Amino acid sequence: MTPAQRHFADEWMIDHNGYRAYKAAYPRVKKDETARVCASQLLTKPNVRAYIKMRHDEMSAKYRIDQERILKEESNIAFSNITDLFQDGRLLPPDKLPDNAKRAISSIKIKVLPGGIKQYEYRFWDKGRALERISKHLGLYEKDNRPKCPSLEEVYAAFYEVSPALAEAVKKGLMKRLDAN
Repeated sequence: MTPAQRHFADEWMIDHNGYRAYKAAYPRVKKDETARVCASQLLTKPNVRAYIKMRHDEMSAKYRIDQERILKEESNIAFSNITDLFQDGRLLPPDKLPDNAKRAISSIKIKVLPGGIKQYEYRFWDKGRALERISKHLGLYEKDNRPKCPSLEEVYAAFYEVSPALAEAVKKGLMKRLDAN
């Protein structure tokens, strides 16, 4: 792997933007289309893919990022309960909140009123988006996400209506390709 390829892969790991990563690793490239095409080609090279996988695995291990931890965080958001912020009818200060409630909060505003009384305003991460991500992970949308493409039989029938000879030629070409794979 060349130093430029390594630089490209490291840049790509930042935001998965091949175009930007290519321009950073190869600053002499001026044409945007060239950067896009070359980035795409680099991402198919086995040595670049192996390096990216190795770096990905290193970072996952270093920061303890795994499926279970991500799902736990998402579930804290998705199944958060506003009543966890209260005790005896009073809003709890941030340091008294249960851990699962803290994880569901995206920001906190603290306003100090006359007399030193603190007023808290909590904002939460989007529960709907968290539920959607969990649902996608569990495959609950799989049926909806399948491509809505006609079957080969339907394509053949449509061609046959227009031209039986064309339908047979398409069928023969498809069969040849399938046999080659």
